[in-house]
Amino acid sequence: MEEAQKIFVDSLSRIQTIRQAEAAAVQYWGKDIPITVLLAELGRAIMKNFDEFSREDRIYIFDVIERGMNSSDNTLNTAVATGLLEAISGQISKDPNLQKKVDAQLGEASKKYLIDWSDWHNSGA
Repeated sequence: MEEAQKIFVDSLSRIQTIRQAEAAAVQYWGKDIPITVLLAELGRAIMKNFDEFSREDRIYIFDVIERGMNSSDNTLNTAVATGLLEAISGQISKDPNLQKKVDAQLGEASKKYLIDWSDWHNSGA
């Protein structure tokens, strides 16, 4: 895992539930887990536990995600988009109430990516 990716994952893993999801993913996949797969696992864990996070934790989580999306490290922001945000998209598409809650937390770059992803996905491309 590259340094920027490690810093990103470590930042998210300050939250116990996310740290547990990371440990479970690494245990299952091994230490060489592809970053996109790891971030998808973390994205699903974030959505599964969304309502259990404190307001401060949600703000922190989505701030870290937004920083990842705005990173100058193209490998990192691609992994955040295609791993974590696409996993989030898959979960919120099943629950309109969750979608509203998540939309309120998303930063500008994250929100734009999810809108573009949804438009592309729904176009049958």
